[in-house]
Amino acid sequence: MPDAEKVNRPRAQRDHPTSTYAGKFRHQPRHAAASEFEAHICDREVPAHRAAGTDAGALAFWTQRRVVNLDGVMNDYRYQRTLRDGKFADYLREQGVTHISTGLWDRAQEYTSRPTEPMYRHQIDPAAVRGRDYACHEFYVYSYVYRVYSDPLCLAPQQEVYRRFLGKDGVADATYVVYRLEPR
Repeated sequence: MPDAEKVNRPRAQRDHPTSTYAGKFRHQPRHAAASEFEAHICDREVPAHRAAGTDAGALAFWTQRRVVNLDGVMNDYRYQRTLRDGKFADYLREQGVTHISTGLWDRAQEYTSRPTEPMYRHQIDPAAVRGRDYACHEFYVYSYVYRVYSDPLCLAPQQEVYRRFLGKDGVADATYVVYRLEPR
């Protein structure tokens, strides 16, 4: 985790990853969106934000910030019980999460014989991919331990702080969106 001084410096003055990984993946749409979002939040001086999402590795790598990974298999049993018990929003508050980061697809990834993984079913939202003309994107995660979905968060277009159309991701059109969570 980067120190506070590094995180609070303007993006242009910060040390960015220069590994072979960074050079190889910097221009892939999802990685580029995470890097662009990092510049976006730095420009708006939001040093204390904490994002969460599934498949959050790219976001953590490019922003060099602590990111709460919501993948069901990456967390402890307390997290799994939280999902089972319908207390997902409480968990996010306890973790200090201020933003939800997610990719969205306009359709299921049907290019294989396997169905979409339960953890990624929330990403299928054709209206939210196309623009801000939707009432609510239901964001939820899956507990592979208890085989249940969490209680959904209703993320409204007014909560969007960042949006980027990514083009094709598999067979689906994809958009990367970051939502600001409403404080309770």
